[in-house]
Amino acid sequence: MSGTIRRPAPGGGTFITRPAAAQLRGVTRRRIDSLIQQGELPAYQVGTRVMVLEADVLALELPPTAPPEGWVTRHAAAKILGCTHRAVGLMVARGDLPAETFNGRLYVREADVRAAATPRRVIPTRRR
Repeated sequence: MSGTIRRPAPGGGTFITRPAAAQLRGVTRRRIDSLIQQGELPAYQVGTRVMVLEADVLALELPPTAPPEGWVTRHAAAKILGCTHRAVGLMVARGDLPAETFNGRLYVREADVRAAATPRRVIPTRRR
């Protein structure tokens, strides 16, 4: 972990920065921040930095981040549909694309996305 700031903790152990904690667990720094805000990961003010104990980070039990079988994220659905993930979110909000939430994340069924991506023949209206 190059660029990692490590400080010895007074009671033993090592303080690490939030980005280093994220890298250690393979998650984003935002995920670490949300765990701190939810009270699942204790954080400490060390000088001017907010740091966490390395042992606490390693002891975290994080739910799997991979979507369940047959489900995809909004980003993956956007790639299939050829649009942005925000457009997929709007499709879900309108009810055009059914979605479910697993572990606090929104997923859409891959079969529904592929069906929506299938080209359909349309007949344009006649102009007078």
